[in-house]
Amino acid sequence: SRLRQRGRRKDFDEGIIGYFQTNGDFDVKVRVDSLQPVHRYAKTGLLVRENLTTTSRMVSLFATPTGPTELPPDQPTGEDTVEFNFRRAAYDGSNNIGLGSPGYPNAWLRLARRGNIIYGLIGHDGTNWIVSGSVDTATWPAGAFKSATYLGIGSSSHDDTRLVASELRQFSPVTQVGPLQIIQQPAPGFGLAGSAVSFSVTVNDPVDARYQWFANDIAIPRGTNATFTTTSLSSTNDAARYKVTVTGPNGAITSNEALLSVVAIDAPENPDILFDFDDGEIPLGAR
Repeated sequence: SRLRQRGRRKDFDEGIIGYFQTNGDFDVKVRVDSLQPVHRYAKTGLLVRENLTTTSRMVSLFATPTGPTELPPDQPTGEDTVEFNFRRAAYDGSNNIGLGSPGYPNAWLRLARRGNIIYGLIGHDGTNWIVSGSVDTATWPAGAFKSATYLGIGSSSHDDTRLVASELRQFSPVTQVGPLQIIQQPAPGFGLAGSAVSFSVTVNDPVDARYQWFANDIAIPRGTNATFTTTSLSSTNDAARYKVTVTGPNGAITSNEALLSVVAIDAPENPDILFDFDDGEIPLGAR
């Protein structure tokens, strides 16, 4: 089958996909055993779309070839990545996040939806997920992704004259996941008095993760997202310690502490330096 995003901006699709209709949240995975290396940008994997028109809003998670490819002649090497790609509106162009090398024959792909947010994840055993990307469809020009969608698999040769062979196995719902891991700890924060500072954390599997941020070991009521932004800072916030506990289906994990440094800069009321540019001379030509 072929599913190719045509044009320089990937404005519309052509091809054949395997799909079923679903409604609301979903969580599915598939193992990509192999992908024929016909083109550097050949791809295969999971996708969800609002309708079957060529310009439908959609989200996809596609693996690309590794190693030598037949095409294109000027760059015959596979892109060697998994692309988390989405189209927010017709003729929106290309919006994608590279998640890393597929790792054939154990290139596990996972596509999940929770409300307005759609996630793409990769792993190597179908249970433990390594890297993820996500998009909040509520921010899209026409509003959030529709509840009723078409969910399935597809492949692309990226060339109108060629077909591509791909082996996708073990397509199934996700019923079990591995333990949470923090892959990016909160970094120290620096800010001027009167400004705000943000702290963030990244976990390997954010699909059902719940967050609780703490300042000096006290829970922050509004600190329940992956990113926390302080209110306007003052010198009393200097040296505050921030951390976050992330809870998932298999337990919780707490981040390292991140120290906040606040600098207060006050303009002097009585400057000690006075500049006098009058040297007593009359400028040339003045009367």
